Amino acid sequence: MIACSDLHPESIYNVAPNGVNVAIALARTNNIESVLAVAAIAPDLLTMADDDGETVLHKLLNNCSLVNVARVVHCHPEVLKLNLIADFIDSNIFNTESMAKYIAALINMGFEQPDNFAEALQSIGIDEADISRLRMDGDF
Repeated sequence: MIACSDLHPESIYNVAPNGVNVAIALARTNNIESVLAVAAIAPDLLTMADDDGETVLHKLLNNCSLVNVARVVHCHPEVLKLNLIADFIDSNIFNTESMAKYIAALINMGFEQPDNFAEALQSIGIDEADISRLRMDGDF
């Protein structure tokens, strides 16, 4: 695990020739604590894409790490507003709606819901009724 004190802000922004930044590299290995440590210093790295167009969330989703996705969303709800999850539909594992509902349910089960979470869900097409149901029981 990487501690925030171990990170040098100037080196965090070094990117490999293939566009991979340190947060993406850590997400590939499911090292969520270190991803969050990096994001605490450089939150914009969460939304930077590599040369394949994939971000930290994509790497975590590729690993089927829904709990880790929920942790990133909990700490940085702005990642949902970028509609990054919609890019993952092609995997045939999840669609945008089921993914958003699952993340919301995970957050309701174990993570405090951010104030703007409903707005973020609406921005990727989850309607008000679904958000209300999530608030009531966290299950669909």
